Amino acid sequence: VNKQGPKDNEDTANNQGPKDNEDAGSYWSTLGQYMVEQRSVGFSFFLDGCEWYVYPFVHPQIAAAVFNGNPQLTWLVWGSAFMTSILGSMVFGILADSLGRKASFLTASAVIIAGTLGQGLCPIIPVIGPVWMISFRCLQGVGYGGKFSVGQVHLAEKAPRSILAMSRLPILLPSACAMFLMSSMVMPMYHWLSPAQMLSWGWRVPFLVTSVLGPLPVLLFWVEMDSDVPEIEDQQWEQSGTQAQEGLKVGVPATLSLMEVMQEY
Repeated sequence: VNKQGPKDNEDTANNQGPKDNEDAGSYWSTLGQYMVEQRSVGFSFFLDGCEWYVYPFVHPQIAAAVFNGNPQLTWLVWGSAFMTSILGSMVFGILADSLGRKASFLTASAVIIAGTLGQGLCPIIPVIGPVWMISFRCLQGVGYGGKFSVGQVHLAEKAPRSILAMSRLPILLPSACAMFLMSSMVMPMYHWLSPAQMLSWGWRVPFLVTSVLGPLPVLLFWVEMDSDVPEIEDQQWEQSGTQAQEGLKVGVPATLSLMEVMQEY
């Protein structure tokens, strides 16, 4: 046993090593190809992140120009978008299930762009200005919540099963990079522009720039993306549902059929 043990271990290592390396290489190549295929989604969420995070970088100017110097109200308006994003997730989720992921994704993107553009064009008028800013900030939250939810479902349905746990990367990575870009873009503006210029028009620039660039990845998504869910997936779901119903008829516990479907999908 002692004489054969090392040899067997060596043979096992020689046999399994290249296969493991090949599997690892296949995993990363599949992930890389998937990221390239979903480049329009990633680019879109990158600009969405810029639109989302620009507000806190210029909140002193927004507070002084729109909310009469009230920082508490300014931050409350910033937080209101998070609350309305829940509504957006529900509304666009229903739209995605009824009309398709692509239509819902494009509509949510348009809502985000409209909300961002509206914030950048906010009039400096008592009462009208605050109401305007609150309305478009909430509108942006509705669009972002819907797009974030629908985008995750779209990516999960398009991802190969071998990289399913990494399928959200085209959303999370660009969103994180967007916050870094906003800091790199806005901070120099405080150095180049005077306080009066920042208060007058400087704080509007990031909103307007990102809203103008926003349609580009949306158009790319509209051109590149095909049908929402492959037909084979619908057939598999229907087959699983039929099998589950047949299982109930013959007395198989319902929990067993549900677990089988969850393990499959």
